[in-house]
Amino acid sequence: RTGLLPRLLLSMQIALALVLVVGFGLISVSLVRMYRTGPGFDPHDVSLVSLRMTKQPLDCALLVTATGLYGAYRTARRTSDRTEY
Repeated sequence: RTGLLPRLLLSMQIALALVLVVGFGLISVSLVRMYRTGPGFDPHDVSLVSLRMTKQPLDCALLVTATGLYGAYRTARRTSDRTEY
């Protein structure tokens, strides 16, 4: 006579293995389809931009200036939207 716990653990292990195998199969089929399909745009003359985000301390003066500039832009934008031609 065997205990309930070992049978339960074995069943769970088999179920997990089955889920992983099916998931791997679905992902591999999706990757094959993705590589066979075009990107959806003409890749010629495309520019690539790379940004380097380094950890730097926040400059509060620059933040206040940027916020002030955005506020001025927003105010100017609101007034220019009301201008009639």
